[in-house]
Amino acid sequence: MALALGAASTRSSAQSSAPPVAAAAPAASRVQPVRSAADRAPAPPPVIGPRTTIGADGVRRYWMADLYLVGGFNQLTLALLAGFRHRWDQPRVDNLLLDNRRVELGVELNLNPGFLSAGAYVEWTPLQILVLRAQTDVYGHWGIYGAIKRYETASVREDWSDAARDVCQGCRQGFVQRVMGRVVLQAQLGPIAVRNQTDVGFYALHGDEPHYILIEHDILAARRDVIVIDDAQILVEPYRRPDKTGLYIGPMYSFARTLLAGVQRQRVSLFSEWVFHRRLGPFARPRAVGMAGYHLEDRNRGGGFIGVIGLGSEFDL
Repeated sequence: MALALGAASTRSSAQSSAPPVAAAAPAASRVQPVRSAADRAPAPPPVIGPRTTIGADGVRRYWMADLYLVGGFNQLTLALLAGFRHRWDQPRVDNLLLDNRRVELGVELNLNPGFLSAGAYVEWTPLQILVLRAQTDVYGHWGIYGAIKRYETASVREDWSDAARDVCQGCRQGFVQRVMGRVVLQAQLGPIAVRNQTDVGFYALHGDEPHYILIEHDILAARRDVIVIDDAQILVEPYRRPDKTGLYIGPMYSFARTLLAGVQRQRVSLFSEWVFHRRLGPFARPRAVGMAGYHLEDRNRGGGFIGVIGLGSEFDL
């Protein structure tokens, strides 16, 4: 699953008790930052399960799964995120740039009151500082809290409250398809980690609506649109135990724009993640993530604070 932490703004719950959800997996939870040679400790031996092999070439092949429960506010968020993937890890090397190279194939699922999405991806880490991903997804909108809402023009500037959504020109169930490319740049020097993730996605709505609200990102999009999303983080590791269990915390800047509808959003937030690098029973790497932020620019929102809390873990299969 894509590890970009996302949360959209709340809407009033006066009109509905379970608003649509726009949640994504924690941004820092998928890809570990690069460490300098002085900071790197010998890696613990990998957990060898029944579905893990290490070939004569030293390549480790194994299966993993993950499961997250994400909740938040502004807009109300409650989502179950799951993923299943197969990895090929190259042997460890002394060259910092060429260490931790891998290829990964996976599937992802996002289940929430607004929509159900399922997708597949391929991810390649050719250098420790660079991650490339290609992904495709299908979003099914329930038509209850997450209906596709029709807008005849992209000039709508009302706040996305329940009342404003109810005056749209029609609501229905439906599907949206996405094809996305992702580039991640990451590095860590001592306790400071820097990460930038850029997603460029083409979204195609099955229907004749000129414009609609894309629930995942809570943004107005054209029937066929390209959406650019960029998340930049600077994280500090103020606490770390000998078993590498530790805390990351720091600021994050997020930018989103629909190229054809012309809607742009900017927000700043404080991101934190507590990661257990030791096993806790069946949980391979349990973690807790949190984000609190504020919208700097959103023509359909008028500011407002946002927040997300997530609990989850990886599982060695």
